[in-house]
Amino acid sequence: MLARLNSFVSTPKDSPPPPSADTVDSIEDPLASVASSLASALPTVGRPPLPIPSQLEDLKSQLPIACSSCDSCEDDEEEGEFPELPSKFDMDLETEMLGDIIKPMNRLTIIATSKTDWQHEIAETPASLAFHLSQVEKRKAVRPTPSGTSVEPPIEIPGLYDTQEMSKLAVLASSIEVDEEEGKTCALLFPDFKYISAIPISKEGAHALYDQNLDPSVSALGHPASSSDEQLRSWILPYRAVVLLCSHKTRDKKCGIAAPLLESVLTSTLTLHGFDVDTTGSSLHHLPSGEEISSLSSEQEIQNLLHNASGTGGGGGNDKEVGIFKISHLSGHKYSGVMIICFPSGAILYYGRVRPRDCVAIVEKTILKGEVLAEHLRGGGNLRREKGKSLLDW
Repeated sequence: MLARLNSFVSTPKDSPPPPSADTVDSIEDPLASVASSLASALPTVGRPPLPIPSQLEDLKSQLPIACSSCDSCEDDEEEGEFPELPSKFDMDLETEMLGDIIKPMNRLTIIATSKTDWQHEIAETPASLAFHLSQVEKRKAVRPTPSGTSVEPPIEIPGLYDTQEMSKLAVLASSIEVDEEEGKTCALLFPDFKYISAIPISKEGAHALYDQNLDPSVSALGHPASSSDEQLRSWILPYRAVVLLCSHKTRDKKCGIAAPLLESVLTSTLTLHGFDVDTTGSSLHHLPSGEEISSLSSEQEIQNLLHNASGTGGGGGNDKEVGIFKISHLSGHKYSGVMIICFPSGAILYYGRVRPRDCVAIVEKTILKGEVLAEHLRGGGNLRREKGKSLLDW
């Protein structure tokens, strides 16, 4: 871990400044500078607890678990160097977090809206893509969850699932800026690690998105449209990882407070490690036409692009950029700050009880090394790995 992170006093470019450390109830506009947060920092909440011993042993047998960040010998040296959550920030440290309020899914769709807060239920926003998708999904028959065929099924760990065995679609709004013509938007798709552009915000656009990319029976290559005019364009995402921070203040004020603080420390730490950080989606607007998924002919070609994005392919891909975007509510706000980290390998990792100071270990152990911090683990999809392999590996 870096001994000193002096750059936290500066606000990252293109990122909104984080909130001051006033009480949760009194904050309406969380836009104070990081320097102000440092100057007026109040005592932080207690350390996140580890899973119970039996669960921790199960985790270590199936997941690439890092040593506990709570055991870091540098924590005391860095006391006071980070923006702090407000003293009345109510983080649940008592409930067993692993597996709690986890919704297993087949695919996670992140829709660009250029916003950081939304109405309580995004699917109830009239004439939005989330609304149209919710109507489409109600009309589509979904496949049943297949029964397991393994002779020796893996140890059941709460909250861990395989996306291929699920049928549910999760749809979230995001802060990604819409760089499309009026009446269209774009979306990210996980675990496919895919970007889809120019989606019409209409019933027809939602049907095209679902049929070509979201239906559980469709592979990462997508399903061709009946005509070229209806074909949606898609690419593999150009990031080493994508971090999704809940900022849905309308659902819970804590998320509106925590998200910009976490973004600030994540961005500063990644920058110190030589990474670029995309917080607006600008890197998605000029992707090479030769890598458009419709031009690919096999799953292997997609795998090659995913390996390049992760830095494991040796193909000259951009493995020095991370996308950090704010998203609407998924679940588990009582564990705020909460985040989801998605990797090109297909891993979808849910973290909770994240304080700004925890983001250093999240960058250095999880994003850069693919290791899981057990004290922050809520669950996730496609996380199990053979011994010796990380979440960066397949």
